[in-house]
Amino acid sequence: MNRFVCRTKRNIAFVLLLFMAVSMNAQIYNTPKFLGIPIDGSKSEMISKLKQKGYTLCKEPELAQYETLEGEFNGRLVHIAVITNNNSVYRIVVQDVKTMNESDIKIRYNTLVKQFQNNKKYFSEISSGQFLDDDIDISYEMSVKNERIQACFTQRLTEDEIKSLLISQPEINNYDKDFQDIVFKQAAIESNQVWFMICKLDYLDEFWIALYYDNLNNAPNGDDL
Repeated sequence: MNRFVCRTKRNIAFVLLLFMAVSMNAQIYNTPKFLGIPIDGSKSEMISKLKQKGYTLCKEPELAQYETLEGEFNGRLVHIAVITNNNSVYRIVVQDVKTMNESDIKIRYNTLVKQFQNNKKYFSEISSGQFLDDDIDISYEMSVKNERIQACFTQRLTEDEIKSLLISQPEINNYDKDFQDIVFKQAAIESNQVWFMICKLDYLDEFWIALYYDNLNNAPNGDDL
């Protein structure tokens, strides 16, 4: 019995060390992407690549000063902002240009949840689903209860990224597929997050969606404090 306990503890310790190694080396084999473009490098480089995708700089002065782009994304007219930390891109913000009423925003939100759930490039840690109920009062939840209505997903590792992970951590090959899947998901969770939320104009029942594509490897971590 004691021998079994010791072996179990060794296995647990190994798994913890493996997850630490995965976390520390996440940037090596996973850089999240937006429209196929790695969320990395300088702001000017990202803007240049987005322009090649057909997006143009906004002409409105209040948006132009932040080099905000505009164009079509997933069938909607959107504004796109590139956010940096220490001169490296860590977030892409995609925001609907047109606002909508509460009924339409529910449909828009639930449609996005369904699209992400059906997209094999993504997975979610939330197993219960992230759809909005038909009877939810969004305006009350946001204005009175100060609730944030959001959904969150993670980009899966690509086949090339998995190969890189197995090269850097070959001991993963010694485990079954279920364990490997856990490791692959952990590597993805450590490096990226894609989430969206409903936004609302103060004192008006006008809503829109804002999506955030985050490279957690480049995100602020307190180094500048």
